[in-house]
Order: sequence, then C-alpha cells, then structure tokens
Amino acid sequence: MILVFTPFLPYFASQLGASVLEIGLVGGAGNIVYSFMPFVMGRLANTAKARRLLVVSSLVLLTIVSFLYFTANSPIVLILLKLFEGLGWSTFWPAIEATLTHDPTRDSKRSLATFNFSWSGAAAVGPLFGALLAFVLTIRELFLVTTILLFATLILNLTWIEASRRNSASGAENHNGQDTIGEAEAEVVKTESKVPEEEDRLGVPRKISPSFYLVAMALCAVSSSILLTFISPFGKSIGMSILMIGIASSVFGFARFGFYFLTTKRGIRYFLFNHERRVTLVLFAISVISLSSLLIMLPNQLSTGIYLISFAVVGIGYSVVYSIAQVALVAETSPEKMGTGAGLFESSIGVGGASGPVIAGVISGKSLIIPFITPTLCLLPALVILYFILGRDGKARKLLPTQSGRDSSMN
Repeated sequence: MILVFTPFLPYFASQLGASVLEIGLVGGAGNIVYSFMPFVMGRLANTAKARRLLVVSSLVLLTIVSFLYFTANSPIVLILLKLFEGLGWSTFWPAIEATLTHDPTRDSKRSLATFNFSWSGAAAVGPLFGALLAFVLTIRELFLVTTILLFATLILNLTWIEASRRNSASGAENHNGQDTIGEAEAEVVKTESKVPEEEDRLGVPRKISPSFYLVAMALCAVSSSILLTFISPFGKSIGMSILMIGIASSVFGFARFGFYFLTTKRGIRYFLFNHERRVTLVLFAISVISLSSLLIMLPNQLSTGIYLISFAVVGIGYSVVYSIAQVALVAETSPEKMGTGAGLFESSIGVGGASGPVIAGVISGKSLIIPFITPTLCLLPALVILYFILGRDGKARKLLPTQSGRDSSMN
C-alpha cells in the first residue's frame, strides 16, 4: 500500500488545492515520524510476542488512516494523517524484518532476499493498480479500496497468528522430527556462510561503520521520495494522464522487484554482499540515483521514455543500497539486537524520506520542476560525509586498485 499512498496522495493534495510546499509536506510528513519511531519500535521488537503485537497494531492503524484519507477535504488534513501513516509503517517494518532474521536455523541473508522479492512484487503492482482504480473510479475512492484491502490483510494476519499458536501448542508431539529438520537447516546455513568465513581468515574486513550505511540509505530515500512525491503533481501540470503516472511509479517498483529476484540466487548474494565490494557498489549506486532525477528536466517531447528510464535507474540503485545496508545492519547483527538494527535501518529511510520532499518543497517556490534538482544538490555533501566515515574507520584504503587486485586474486 505504501506505493499506492506515496504517488497518489500528492496528486490528491493537488486536486484539493495544495501549494508546492504543502505537496512536499504530504510527501515528507509520514517520514518525519519514520525517521525516529522505527528505532523505538525496533527495540520493542526483540521478542516474538512483541513482534506479533506490533504487526497487528500497525495494520489496525493503517486501515484507519486509509479510511480517513478517503474522507479528507484539505491538504492540511492529509499532512496530519501522513504523520499517523508514518507511525503505522514504523511499527510494521522493523517487526517483520526482525522476525525473518531471528531464526538461527535459517540463513538470514537468504531470508531477507526472499522477503524483499515477495513484498517488492506487490509494491510494483501497487501504483499501476492505483492508477487503474483512480481512472475507473476517482482518486478519493481509491483510498476506500485500500482501506478494504488493509482490513482484509489484518484479518489474514490474525488468522495466521492464531494458527501458529495452535501449531506451537502441538509442537511437543513432533519434537524429534523438528530436531532433525533443524539440524538439516543449520547445515544449509553453515554451508551458505562458508565463503564469508574464508574471507575473514584471509584478512578481508568484516565490518564497516553502521553510519556509512545509514547515510547512504538516507540519500537513497531522498531521491526516491522526491521522485515519487513530485512526479504526480508535475505530471498533472504538463497534462500527463493518471495511467502514465501510475506506470512510471510501477517501473520503479518492477525494477526493484527484478533486482530482488536476482538476490534470491546464492551467487548474486555472494557478489553483492562481499565485504570488499560493498563500499564501491554503494558509492556508485547512490551517485547514479542522485543524478538520474535530472532526466526529468529534459524536454517534454522526450518525457515519456525519459521518465521511465529515470524511475528504473532509481529503482535498481535503491535496491542495491537497500539490500547491502539491510544485511549489514540487520542480518549481521547479534540475534538479541536484530530488532534494534532493523529499527535503525528503517529510521535512516525515514530521515531521507522526510527531508527530501520537504527541502524540495521549500526551495522550489512555485515550480514543480525544481524539486528534481534536490537529489543532485544533496549528493556532494553526502559523499564528503561518507568519505569522512570511511577514513575515520581506516577503510578508505580498501578502494585502492591494489586492494581490488587482491580481491580478484582471491576469487
């Protein structure tokens, strides 16, 4: 639902007469809450019982917010409701990520890759689904449909939780069988983890400062949130159909979906999560993402194809940084701190998602094209901060060609 709310709420706000700054606030208000609440909720998500409660609570809140979107009659109301939407997602994502990485019998990197592949498929279809509904119905009635879908998701989760409780109650009867399965799964995890362990013995650094990933993820969120927030009002101002706006946003989702599918393959995960390559991949990805929004500013006669290319590039680059940061901050954290790690990870997305649209709205005046310059303006200071972090931790030298050569010889 997040990729239904993100592009179409700004469109709805523009229909209600919102200024460019108000549109930016609609895009960023939810992430203001998301910039710190995932960390709080992540610390609460370190037990299974708490995680179940958090997931159910988030779905209840999101269902209510979606219905109130349907009844909203001013941009100010949408901005206030976005704060509560941010709280809902802040509760949901850390609990889910901590749940997936907590099982010691499963490879956490593989679990996260499969999870990302699953949710990104639905997220890819979301904008196109929303555009079709808005075309057939109205933009307001779209949020009534999302309310129904969120309520159905809530019921399904309650049913699943009840079923899991019953299975737990009868689990003692099959204890021996479960032990056998657990041993087999543990062996698979051991096999999947063999390569990183060999890298450690050869001296490849195991850790890069978490700050590096947090800053990089925040910059990615700046670019993606600006693109998804302002494309709908900008497209509306130049006569782009609601269907084309939905298609452009879906291209972003399908690009992520395709990349996350690749990460379900062990060879791709090894290449992507290799400690020696991580810094280079992240720096390259954030640079491409931040510059790609400038494509929106090219002449209108090129607009349709250029918009799709820009969204696809941002989607792929975002997925690269997202996957690497998620593994570093969640999967490679000790089990008792995985909830906290997930909270930090999600909070970094909130910081970028909040600051991007708000800054873009402030500097743009009345122009709907100026916001797309903002990611590029943020790139240089972000690179300076990242280089400082790497230098402080003694990791900057790992980018030198001699180190890359050593990596090649190991492979």
